[in-house]
Amino acid sequence: MSKLIDIVRLYFSEALDRKKIINGLLVVIVFGIPFFFTLFYILNTSSNIIFADEFKMIPLMEKFNSGSLTFGDLWNYDAGHRQVLVKLIFIIFANITSFNVQVLMCFSLLIILSTTILIYLYYRRSIHIQNQYLQIFAFLPVVLLMFSIMQWENLLMGQQFNAFLSVLLLVINILLMKKSLGRQSIDIYLFLAILASIVAILISGIGVVNWIILIVQILLAGLNRKNLRILMIYSASAIIILAAYFYGITTASQSDYFFTHLDQAIIYGTVAIGSSILGTFSDTAILTVSFTYGVALLILYMFVIYTYLRSDADTQRNTTIFILLILFSLACAAEVTFARLHFGIGQATSSRYTTLSMTGAIGAYLFCLFHLVKHFNYFPYARRFIAAFSIILVLIITGYSLSTYEESRVAPYRKANFENLRKIALSDLDKVSDEQLGGMGFNAWDAKLVRDGLLFLKEKELNVYHK
Repeated sequence: MSKLIDIVRLYFSEALDRKKIINGLLVVIVFGIPFFFTLFYILNTSSNIIFADEFKMIPLMEKFNSGSLTFGDLWNYDAGHRQVLVKLIFIIFANITSFNVQVLMCFSLLIILSTTILIYLYYRRSIHIQNQYLQIFAFLPVVLLMFSIMQWENLLMGQQFNAFLSVLLLVINILLMKKSLGRQSIDIYLFLAILASIVAILISGIGVVNWIILIVQILLAGLNRKNLRILMIYSASAIIILAAYFYGITTASQSDYFFTHLDQAIIYGTVAIGSSILGTFSDTAILTVSFTYGVALLILYMFVIYTYLRSDADTQRNTTIFILLILFSLACAAEVTFARLHFGIGQATSSRYTTLSMTGAIGAYLFCLFHLVKHFNYFPYARRFIAAFSIILVLIITGYSLSTYEESRVAPYRKANFENLRKIALSDLDKVSDEQLGGMGFNAWDAKLVRDGLLFLKEKELNVYHK
């Protein structure tokens, strides 16, 4: 009898080990395939040549190398941002890697992976699907969105790691504040959340949204005595930090244009939301389709927020993060609309902003999945979530499929353009025209900045000139 028991115990032990192995393999597949597909896309589409806004960093590198770089140089306001830490990270990477921008692109990919893992860990704790294999596979739409190559502008420019870092810091911020709100007294997590919020605002102007989102998170948690103290401390920190950040900044021209073109602003914002899972097609704005996607997403977001507000306290605790991801998406779309509306509605489909606004689709998908799993055995109530879940899933999958197909088709042309820029940089710069350097060449809109930058890189044997 004892032998039989030992055999049964051994069998189930081996079965458990096999289950863990299969789970591990599924996780590797779900995360690994999108990761390596995007890595392949980066390495086979980009080239080690600086491009667009990266030329603005070269004067800072010159000052750093000469020892004349000041905090004022780092603090300077540019296009809605005080990117102090981005400039520092860029300079450090440039010196470590001889200004190989493809290393920074891979750094961006690691940031995406880190963000996706953090969301996945929370997903595992909050959404309990009995079949563990299905639970892993159900997270795939989130992974596909996070690694989508429709973000090509952010993926193919080294400096654009700031967009991915903004989303990572948002998730870290929310999780830290959740920890703090769950404690009996004020603790280190609150101050870590404040620190992470400061870091976020020194990465990108989008970091302003982080402060707003966390204040909303505190309010949603309920204002008992301890939470009220957290709100006061965090709000006071926000006032001080944001006052310093915005000191000396004026947005009068943007405000005037925005408030005199509110009808266009509504269209722009809706298109921007739709583009968050659709992307662009051959760099041409497909406004009607993006607008339709945007309307569908907005309706879903309203349904999700309405459902959240009517849910019980325990459900709200588990799904607040998903709501905050949606609110972050909407706030980013609003901020981009305010800042970029004067460039025309076509700008709303710019792929560099999809990284920020796609968080809404992720939040809506996970919220609907949570309720679908929770109420699966009660069909009358689950029915509404089946419809909402099906819609968001179809939007994500069709958007991902269409944008991946289109970007895969266009990628060889992007590669050819980058290779052409390498040839220009390696040629005799005295014989290269301003038209080849600025405008639609290196997309820096200032031929002198490009020319001076390339001459500096050539002198220091950096980037494309590195031997």
